[in-house]
Amino acid sequence: MAESYARFYRPRHRWRDRFRAYKVEIDGEVVGTVRYGAEFTVPVKPGQHIIRAVIDWSGSEPLTTLFETGDTVTIRVEPSEAPALQSVQTTDQYLQLTLDQ
Repeated sequence: MAESYARFYRPRHRWRDRFRAYKVEIDGEVVGTVRYGAEFTVPVKPGQHIIRAVIDWSGSEPLTTLFETGDTVTIRVEPSEAPALQSVQTTDQYLQLTLDQ
C-alpha cells in the first residue's frame, strides 16, 4: 500500500515562542517537533487522521484531515491569533493549524 505524507512547517512571521518547539501529534501519538522557521515530513497511512499541535499545558484545536494515497498534505503550525489572555486560559487555543491548499 502506498503511503501518504504530512508536511508540517512553522513560518517565521510570529515571534511568540520563537525559541520553543511545538510537538505535533497524529491520532494522539507525537510524530515530531517543529521549531521557528523549520519543517518536517512524516509518512502517514491513507485515510482520515486527527492532528494536533501541543506545547506545555495547551495546544491547538484538533484538525481532522483526509490523506489520499500518495498525496502530501501541508499543514502550517503557528501561535494562534486569539488574544494572549484568552489563549493561555484554554487547552486548545494557544496554537493553530492551517491546511495549505
